[in-house]
Amino acid sequence: MLITTTPGREYPLWRYALLFSELEGKLNELREKHPSYVRIEKSGLSHEGRDLFTVIIANDVTDESIRSYEAFRERSLRQPDEIITDIRSGKCYAIPLYFNCNLHGHEISGTDGLLSFIEEIVGTEMSRLLDDAFIIISICANPDGRARGIDLFNAHGIDLNRDMAAQTQPETRAIIEHALARFFPVTMVDMHGYMGAGNIMIDACTPPHNPNIEYDLLEPHMHRNAQKMADVIQERLRLKTDIPALLWKDGWEDYSPIYTSTYSQSFGCIAHTLETNFPNEEGAAVTHCGALGSLLYAIEHKNELLINQCEYFRRGITGSTKAKPGPAFYVIPYDQETQRDLSVTKNMLEILLRNRIRVYRSIPSGDYVIPTAQPLRGLIHNLLWKGEDVTEQAENMYDVSFYSHPVMRGITAIELNQLADGTGLSEVSEIAAIAGVFTSDDSLSHYSFSSGTNDSIKLVHFLLRRNITVYRASHSTEHAEAGDFFFKKTADEAWLEDFLSGQDIRMRAAAALPSEAHVVRSPKVLIVSDSGGVYEVLKDWGFNADFLPFSELNGGYEIKPEEYDVFLLGGTRLHLWSDPFDDSQIGVGYGNTWALRQRGRDEVLRAAGLFDNLIMYGYSGMIVNETLGFIPGASSLLKGSEHKNEHEDWHLNTSSGSFNMTFDPTDPIGYGFNPKETFYLVGPHGLVASAEAKAPVSFAAPSFINGWCKNEDAYCGNPAVLYTQQNGRTNVLMGIDPCFRKYTDASFHIMANTLLLTAYA
Repeated sequence: MLITTTPGREYPLWRYALLFSELEGKLNELREKHPSYVRIEKSGLSHEGRDLFTVIIANDVTDESIRSYEAFRERSLRQPDEIITDIRSGKCYAIPLYFNCNLHGHEISGTDGLLSFIEEIVGTEMSRLLDDAFIIISICANPDGRARGIDLFNAHGIDLNRDMAAQTQPETRAIIEHALARFFPVTMVDMHGYMGAGNIMIDACTPPHNPNIEYDLLEPHMHRNAQKMADVIQERLRLKTDIPALLWKDGWEDYSPIYTSTYSQSFGCIAHTLETNFPNEEGAAVTHCGALGSLLYAIEHKNELLINQCEYFRRGITGSTKAKPGPAFYVIPYDQETQRDLSVTKNMLEILLRNRIRVYRSIPSGDYVIPTAQPLRGLIHNLLWKGEDVTEQAENMYDVSFYSHPVMRGITAIELNQLADGTGLSEVSEIAAIAGVFTSDDSLSHYSFSSGTNDSIKLVHFLLRRNITVYRASHSTEHAEAGDFFFKKTADEAWLEDFLSGQDIRMRAAAALPSEAHVVRSPKVLIVSDSGGVYEVLKDWGFNADFLPFSELNGGYEIKPEEYDVFLLGGTRLHLWSDPFDDSQIGVGYGNTWALRQRGRDEVLRAAGLFDNLIMYGYSGMIVNETLGFIPGASSLLKGSEHKNEHEDWHLNTSSGSFNMTFDPTDPIGYGFNPKETFYLVGPHGLVASAEAKAPVSFAAPSFINGWCKNEDAYCGNPAVLYTQQNGRTNVLMGIDPCFRKYTDASFHIMANTLLLTAYA
């Protein structure tokens, strides 16, 4: 669970701000008052069961009218030439605009500001603007976060503004399914905060820009739309606005498609993040004025913007090479021999379908094929390419570099410019179910199954919950690989066959247990991390784990080591160890925090020394180890480097991208891995080897492949994981985050292996 000291209570917001529990009543009031203009849809549920609302503001919001508008947007996507001809012939279409509010839990102003924006549009003469506009609003994209109120997370500790490409969360998927991939908005604004006493900030962004989108079509309007929003804010509120692209060389880039705004660009959308100043009436007024400015700009340039987006789609369909050239096809094999984890592969293919990307099945091979000659060509490349090296393009990076499902998740994706002769393609609307490999033999008394997939760890916990003893081979033999799992057959196995349906499990009968094996136990884990990604991974596998947000530690929460078997601690400096946004400097005064402060850091250090098993990773793990000396001498090679890995400001400024790694597959932490692997890493630290510690995972030499990295020498050939076991205590220090934001399935198993290592009998 996510630990909170105020379960079931809503955080008290500023005067006149709406509690989430009051939101549905307010929306119903607007709909009842303006039924011709206002439509309220429930788009799903948050983790804690709160409704996700999509508000549509249009001239006609009947079911028939909405279906007609959806058909227009589908034609824009699939037959853009026809829409361009219509517009140039004088046909009038309403332009779709999208506004996203309260994606970060404590950045509340967008919800209240857009409610007043709705009232102005539908309740005054401004309703005439709806002749030319169709407005979609996610009025509170993170209801659990708004109810909690004290940090940016959702109820599973996930930063939703880093989840758009990964789509691991119900809130993110609702945005995709009910806004972006339904109405294909031409403009969008994502409402955030806070700049405090500084100026308001609205994208356009600095370089490097994403090379897979048609930036020449988007950039001019991003500048002018931002200026129009700034003008309306200045006119109504007398507040100044900064546009990063006009002020800075780098450090506020739109390169990575992980954010709501940059992901929207892959749909041919003029997309912005607006950072308001305060979480109060003024902050809400800023978002109201920003939305109005964007609406006025969209209507003034309606035909040009609609044609531009159709041209974006047309270029993808026809194969124009304005954007970075890429392969004509991505081929995704769909078999256990080729893919590391078929469940992960299936999930990726479902993401493509969710985003209106056409996916085909190859005949006769059964592989999945994604042609890139599609309207959303840039999105296809952003999700499936292997990245590029942008190190020389920027001195500062706000967050991670490229995104890639194949690299991050260990999926084999073959890039081709031509399919083999005789290949047939059949379009699919769903991905084929997975069938586990189950080889039975009545003469043998045990079963074994391979390590290395997410489903294998799920099966371990499934067996443990049934009180079945599970063993793990500690050495390779003629009939088993080191790390394989074993258990004894039972009389009734119908439950086992039910579990294996739809799971990527490679199971076979075995004559007996291996001569040397660990008894597997599952520890109870306390997590303090910069992201709930690792928490979700552990819960998916079946571990008993709690996630403790930094905001609770800052508020005085005391850790109880006696309640847990393992303390899992890690994250970057910026997002966990040191809050860059001190209220005393920016003057927000809202009682919110963005990372640990001194009180929280002191509690982490106090508690860490009281656990028998400690797993430390990333910058925060380095600091804890160096402060308390669990693995002597095992510091980070990046300390004191010329280009400091993480600047003391709000840039993440840490290496990110693909790296070559080496493993000892005979070590318990290396079970299930090949001697050479490629991982996507964020904030990696090359470690100084310690004579007292084992080093099962290291950076290859050379290691860095693609992404952004100013410190290559700190990685080459140096340890990435060190651990000691003595006097009943296990200390593990990782220079990598194996479960970063739940992006990196390829390296997840490092964490599973490490947790199981702490509990072997």
